Amino acid sequence: SVPEAQLGWMNNLNWKGLSLHTHLRAQIGGETYNNTKRNLFTSGQRHAEIDQTGKPRERQKPIDYYITGLASGETFANTHYIEDASYLKISSLALQYTFNRAQLSKFGLGRFANTLALGVTGQNLATITGYTGYDPEVGGIFFRVDQWYYPPPRTLTGRVEITF
Repeated sequence: SVPEAQLGWMNNLNWKGLSLHTHLRAQIGGETYNNTKRNLFTSGQRHAEIDQTGKPRERQKPIDYYITGLASGETFANTHYIEDASYLKISSLALQYTFNRAQLSKFGLGRFANTLALGVTGQNLATITGYTGYDPEVGGIFFRVDQWYYPPPRTLTGRVEITF
């Protein structure tokens, strides 16, 4: 489960009254055991891989292949469920514009405030990966097993900051 590399990149860009913050994280290599996928095979055959509809006749398999072969309830470890855990994540993105006193005066607000900043921040916006579960970054670095974990929530937050 140990990756070849983990990377991070942060930027803070400011231009006039506009500021942009980005935080990207990536992992190259490493593996995750997708036990959630395994459970979908064993718990009533609910995984999409089991559906034979639309598959060419030569690629169709009997249901027993999935139940007793890939998803044997007696065996936990099965290489079919080990997946590449490489990813690129947009961890956070923030955009803000700050109006100065001269700009606020044009709207008749200059006598009430020195600055007014309006912004929006998004966290956990996207994960680019080939992993078939919710999130390849489950568990710890030395023990990556996907056990029906929920992914980190995606959040959007608005912000108003007034300086008097």
